[in-house]
Amino acid sequence: LLANLPFFEWSRTPARLHATTHLVLAILVAYGAAILIDKFKVKWHKLTITLLLIAVIFLEYLVVFPFPLTGTESRKVHAAVKTESGAILPLPVTNSSATEALFGQTINEQPIIGGRLFRDMPKHNMIQRFLQEIVFETGVTKGDIIRLPTNTERRDVLRHYDANWITYHNLDGSVGLQRPEGLDALLGPPIAIDDKIALFTRVDDFDTSSRLDMVYTLGSNWHPVENWNNTPTRWFYGNGEIFVYSALDRQAMLNMTLIPELELHVVAVKVNGELVVEISAGDWLEFQTPTFPLVAGLNLVELVDVTGPRAYVGDLRCAGGTTLSGAFVVKTECDSGVSDTRMISLGVQDLEIVSAHPLVPKQGQFAKNISLLNSYWQTELNAGSPLRLTLYWSADEKMRTSWTNFVHVRGPDNQLVSGIDQQPMVGGFPTDKWSPGQVVAYTIVVPIPEDAITGKYTIDVGWYQWPSLERMAVESEMLSSQNNLLTLGEFTIR
Repeated sequence: LLANLPFFEWSRTPARLHATTHLVLAILVAYGAAILIDKFKVKWHKLTITLLLIAVIFLEYLVVFPFPLTGTESRKVHAAVKTESGAILPLPVTNSSATEALFGQTINEQPIIGGRLFRDMPKHNMIQRFLQEIVFETGVTKGDIIRLPTNTERRDVLRHYDANWITYHNLDGSVGLQRPEGLDALLGPPIAIDDKIALFTRVDDFDTSSRLDMVYTLGSNWHPVENWNNTPTRWFYGNGEIFVYSALDRQAMLNMTLIPELELHVVAVKVNGELVVEISAGDWLEFQTPTFPLVAGLNLVELVDVTGPRAYVGDLRCAGGTTLSGAFVVKTECDSGVSDTRMISLGVQDLEIVSAHPLVPKQGQFAKNISLLNSYWQTELNAGSPLRLTLYWSADEKMRTSWTNFVHVRGPDNQLVSGIDQQPMVGGFPTDKWSPGQVVAYTIVVPIPEDAITGKYTIDVGWYQWPSLERMAVESEMLSSQNNLLTLGEFTIR
């Protein structure tokens, strides 16, 4: 309510209306001061009040000193932009660079990408932030969790948004402008440079035969790249953003590998503000989202930590696993000397946005409550080595009670050899906490006896309720089932 009252909304008002209102207030104040001065009969009283008001005005403008004593000569970077039409992209995305660009606009009269005088509307500067990643990330990282755009794709994106001019503003104003690595390789050397601003122009001798299709970059809330099992990995915290430019309307899917920390985090995948799917990752696993629409132009994909980020001290690779599914299969080198604290949600590898394709049919349907989407395990084992069974479930309806997941392993003689009963993620995420449409994935470690004979072994999976031991009914068009058990397949003990 307060935000909609007069004066409270001014920071979100267009600059021209904001400035006009201040002009009206200044005129009213001037009339009021004139009336106040006329009330004094003594001449030196009038002079004193007048000088006092002038002093107050100068004191007020100390916050923007040396204005109004600055020279009238404009920066040469602003004058140079006047030679050719095209939008100006001020970087980095800060209030100071936007203010400088607005001042330059009074000289060059060119449009600005992301121009603003006061606080932005929510997500208003998304295009400018996307273009900042397009420009600044050039040549910085050789390996990342996404396919980095080529220089040709980056230039094509700038051309699409008519960004003919790029200004880089040095934030601290130090001598010797430090530009991001790779900026000159993308745009060439600056055509003009002042003590705080370098001006680049978009080169036009590009390969016009190339066709821009889809480009994406990372946005906010990502930690630097780490090496996990020789694969680039980034951890996001809270809300990891991915900017996606698509040349046309299309249906797409998101593929990625998620690494959980020691506690469970539920991540919601959103596209342009719309929920696509919720994922509960209990192990270091690959995921694929359902199909979602991308519009022609700029899209925002978000990985939102529904649970909330957590502060972690040290190198998470040293943990070697998670309480949700046990130790990781692969070993990663870590630095035990790291003692920094950072907020984390989930680790991400091999993030890729692809055109939609038909989904693999689900493997089984348990009543109307749970679908088994996929499963995999080792095809060969030695006796005594544990079976690691990874299961991808989907909650179809809200469950009011907690069900127990069980796995049976039958030997070559069809007799029960081993098994395990537990609630999902070793009790860390029972079914009564699942949300409809949520994907829940975890790994179950099933012990195999050391005296197990060689041969083919069969894996069965199911659900039951304690203490009645009543099993959940199961149906499948892909796999066989009996006695409310779903047979997943076989593995061999050598």
